[in-house]
Amino acid sequence: MKVAVKTFLICLLIAVCSCQQATQPKVGLVLSGGGAKGAAEIGAIKIMEKTGFKPDYIVGTSIGSFIGGMYASGVPIRDIEKLFVSLDRMTMISKDTLEFIIDSVLSAHNVTNFEDTKIPFRCVAVEATLTRQVEEVVLDSGKMLTAIRASMAYPGLFRPVEINGKKLFDGGILNNLPVDVAIDMGAEKIVAVDLQQSETEGLEFSPKDEFGIGGLVDWAFVRPDGSKHRRNVDSTDIYIHPTLQGYNFTSFNEESIRKMIEIGENEARTHWVELQQIKQQPLLPIE
Repeated sequence: MKVAVKTFLICLLIAVCSCQQATQPKVGLVLSGGGAKGAAEIGAIKIMEKTGFKPDYIVGTSIGSFIGGMYASGVPIRDIEKLFVSLDRMTMISKDTLEFIIDSVLSAHNVTNFEDTKIPFRCVAVEATLTRQVEEVVLDSGKMLTAIRASMAYPGLFRPVEINGKKLFDGGILNNLPVDVAIDMGAEKIVAVDLQQSETEGLEFSPKDEFGIGGLVDWAFVRPDGSKHRRNVDSTDIYIHPTLQGYNFTSFNEESIRKMIEIGENEARTHWVELQQIKQQPLLPIE
């Protein structure tokens, strides 16, 4: 009799756990662009892990694609942190050095193409078209290295990266917080880390120089990046927005990086309970 009762309880527990897993929402982690300020994203992810949070999808733009692509590939966040602390401005603007770093890290985790990642991943770039317009391109197949580089191809620093005949630049030009991409992947809940401090920040390049006068006119009067950014912020369930005034795209030095990691940690801690609840995790004390 006791054996039968024990067996029944075990079966009941398994059924309950299976039911809970079936009802868990699919959660997307969205990481914005922001150059060196990506350090704050690393800090935020460190805290997320301590809450037990694990994303089902990851989407990134620019430096968010660099960090998100590595994290989706199974690179431990502590290793991404060590790498980021070691970077400097000259490394980040050297095409060959940057590609070597990305390729080395991904290869060490047996990741070459998108289908090799441990967590489904997408990143965003923009195409400079023959009509002098800019169009958003979501990268979801092919080589991870090439896609991440395209998403990071900041105008004025890097030449465009060609993929399938398209010349692609930094995705932050049109979609710096690609929440909509995560939703299209199937995410039912969104956790976003937004490094952008204002709607005009990060647009120090000249669309006229890069894309021609048509692109400049469209940019000045339509500003699709601003309206899309507002919509994407409104679509988040947990919006982590570290205050990073005083730091910028090029703040690649160890002192600044470590401080921004700490800022990201502190901001994520303010969402500790939300991060546990979004996946219905058992509540843990804030660390």
